[in-house]
Amino acid sequence: MTGYNYNDIIDDFSGNIDNRLRTKEEEYANDYSTPFPSEVADVLKTLIDETMHDFEEHYFMTTDTQRKLLFQLVKVFRCSRILEIGTFTGVATIAMAAAIQPSSSLSSGENDNSNGKLITLEIDSKAMALAQKHAKKLKYLSDRIDFVLGPAMER
Repeated sequence: MTGYNYNDIIDDFSGNIDNRLRTKEEEYANDYSTPFPSEVADVLKTLIDETMHDFEEHYFMTTDTQRKLLFQLVKVFRCSRILEIGTFTGVATIAMAAAIQPSSSLSSGENDNSNGKLITLEIDSKAMALAQKHAKKLKYLSDRIDFVLGPAMER
């Protein structure tokens, strides 16, 4: 068959030509999501810019909407311990760590650190170094994040 394009059929069928529904969903989610604290937003912006410039695989980064969702989920579920497999340059890491609840504010009765903990595993030393550099800019995150370099299956 000539002129047969499966994508045209799907777009016509779904009514989502040019992916406009996803765009509207992203706009809505961004407009009505809780914003990051200003100091976190500033660090994320700098980190994203540096990642875009220095990494060909910059598309590995989570989107703004995904970061806001992770931030909100960590807050809503009052997470105090998170395991992240695949740090890349740390944009999701910083978003989640910024939302971790201090353990002392939880009613779990456990005797642990005063802050929650995010353990993040990454295989690429260059990407991890960038993540660490930017996480250190937010002093209160330094105790919350443990960066581990190496293959996740060996941990």
